[in-house]
Amino acid sequence: ICDRFIRCLHGICNVNSGYPPFATILVQRVLYELPKLAGEIKTQALEILMWRATHIPDLFRELKIKDLASLIRRFAPQTQSVVLSILTALCPTMRAVDVAWCLPMVTDSCHNHTDLQVRSLYFQLLMTVYDIKLRTEEADFMDTNDAADQEVADNNHLKALQQLVLGFADASASIRNAVANFFHHDSRLHHHTDMRLRHVLSKLYSPGAESSFLQTATSMLLKMTEQSPDFNSNLFQNPLADCERYPINIDAAWQHRNQHLTPLFALTQQTQASGTQAQTQGNPQGGPMLRQTQASLMFTPTQATFQPGLAPSQ
Repeated sequence: ICDRFIRCLHGICNVNSGYPPFATILVQRVLYELPKLAGEIKTQALEILMWRATHIPDLFRELKIKDLASLIRRFAPQTQSVVLSILTALCPTMRAVDVAWCLPMVTDSCHNHTDLQVRSLYFQLLMTVYDIKLRTEEADFMDTNDAADQEVADNNHLKALQQLVLGFADASASIRNAVANFFHHDSRLHHHTDMRLRHVLSKLYSPGAESSFLQTATSMLLKMTEQSPDFNSNLFQNPLADCERYPINIDAAWQHRNQHLTPLFALTQQTQASGTQAQTQGNPQGGPMLRQTQASLMFTPTQATFQPGLAPSQ
């Protein structure tokens, strides 16, 4: 009877083809029967709660009593997807200590999940947790009566940031693009080039995503070019096929190409080395030879003949 009740209520309250508000008057019955359910029926019961998550008072406390931890750790992609959707909907109104209670379990169960939908919903939950502090700062609101709760909220923000950075190294391109578009907003990373560079180096680096950090940093810096009005315009007015071509003579000699790296007097040294090699090859004995005094000097003497005890000639 319980399974039939859940199936009928699921069909009536389906968000796509039914009337979800109808479940409001039967929420307590669904929560009462939830621990007894299993398999697909349990998933359907959670979907009924998901469709009315923001309208059910103290839903997180009720689910916590109904062993929410086992639902998070349960390796069933459909059930975990529904639980993550419920937590994402409730997260903005949850206390910081409640977020801190469930965030480590969600991270351990979903950050390396094989199901793409579960990982996508997991990163959406992290984005919601990360934005809680930003919305609080924008509203200029701070609970000064509970400094410990504020410290827990800051810790949740930091943990969400550390896990979101790992999304840049995810195997799915859709998740990588979603994380990149999330951080590209001016409330998360500054749109000025110098400040954006500082934020990228200080926020988006994580040892777990070090292999993709260079690609991530370059992408986040170059993404600002999309704001230019000329971003979508063509680089050239005319296509390459319509361009006129002119012949250009290029001197490919290595002496001119590497002239700035050629040491001084290289040609002179090469000439002397060639002459010495020719003399060695002409020696029939093949032994060492005494160098003859040069008859013709390669360079003009810069100093007069010097004799000991005499001053240089004027």
